[in-house]
Amino acid sequence: MEGRQLAALGLLETLLVAWLGWRLARAFAAPLAYLVFLVPFGAELVPSLQVFTARFIDIGLDVIGIPHVVTAFTIEIPEGRFYVAEACAGLRFLIAAMAFGALYALMMYRGPWRRLAFFAVACAVPIVANGLRALGIVVLGHILGSAEAAAADHLIYGWGFFSAVILLLTVAGLPFRQDTIRRVAPAAARNAAAWPAALPAVAATMVLAVAAPALAALLDRGAGTAAPVVLPRFAAAGCRATGGTAAAQTFDCNGATLTARVLALSPRSGPAPLRAALQAAADTRGAEDVRRSVLTVDGIAPQSWQLAERLDPPRATASAIFLDGRPSAGGLAMRLHLARTSTFGGGGRPVLVAVTLMPPAGSARAAATQLLHDFLAAQGAVLQAAAAASAAPATNSAE
Repeated sequence: MEGRQLAALGLLETLLVAWLGWRLARAFAAPLAYLVFLVPFGAELVPSLQVFTARFIDIGLDVIGIPHVVTAFTIEIPEGRFYVAEACAGLRFLIAAMAFGALYALMMYRGPWRRLAFFAVACAVPIVANGLRALGIVVLGHILGSAEAAAADHLIYGWGFFSAVILLLTVAGLPFRQDTIRRVAPAAARNAAAWPAALPAVAATMVLAVAAPALAALLDRGAGTAAPVVLPRFAAAGCRATGGTAAAQTFDCNGATLTARVLALSPRSGPAPLRAALQAAADTRGAEDVRRSVLTVDGIAPQSWQLAERLDPPRATASAIFLDGRPSAGGLAMRLHLARTSTFGGGGRPVLVAVTLMPPAGSARAAATQLLHDFLAAQGAVLQAAAAASAAPATNSAE
């Protein structure tokens, strides 16, 4: 979706450049470039920002001398437990500061180096400031003697802290402002043939703007739906089967509810349907309390499973994707593969295997993870069938 929105913005700006000409386009370069902030971006930075914030808190508590234990994104002190959620990673703080920094640099400075320097500071300061904010909340919990009391109004603290940081950035940049405006001699009159020469570029841009959505709709219509895939039933692995179908089976594992799903998508599906199916299986769409990690299960393929854990309601989902008969590691390579097959066809179909565990109230996280591990370790036959289904032609089914 980010790529589509950036492409739409690029088409608009290309049309404006072709319409206005290079002279006016250069004069409007700054506001045209600022339009990039219309596109929501940066979600891929959240895990790295969470890691930085948790590490910053860890080092800060060491320096201050507050006893603590850090496990991934969870910080425990004697007064309670804190969790660095995705919403607390500082992405919104960073994007807002970047937008402000770009606007401030364009308005206050004339030279490109001063603009770049201030923008770089506006990108670095909010990352460190968010670490200080998170550290301050933990220290406040230590002072108040209650983690819940410190975290109750942490959104208000965040907005106040953000306002103070923006004010400090504004004051710090004032001594280096450039008030003088460079006078440029008026340009010569444009050639009368310049506008007719721009017509082909304008026409080509408009054709691309119309043809691209039409081609996308044509490809989506040609994708169709995948044929049903029949797989062996999941092994109980010490649990008791309670029902379900071949595509989604449920088990009772000593009070914990476990749901195992297999979903075969259309051979011409892109990354978006696969992502939507994974979010639906893990119930993570729009959730802000998601903890992501990797669950390693030896003796099966794949060995590495993506683990998504939610705190409210408590649940953990281990998922794996099969493409062309083998497990996929995800990332850019998978997206490029799906883009190629969705456009030109060929290959098998994406197959998603997702196992969701809803533990009973009060159970330990380690016990739930171990239960998921043991269940997955017993599913060799199902995983082999899923791999075969992902490599099969679209008209066949794997059994």
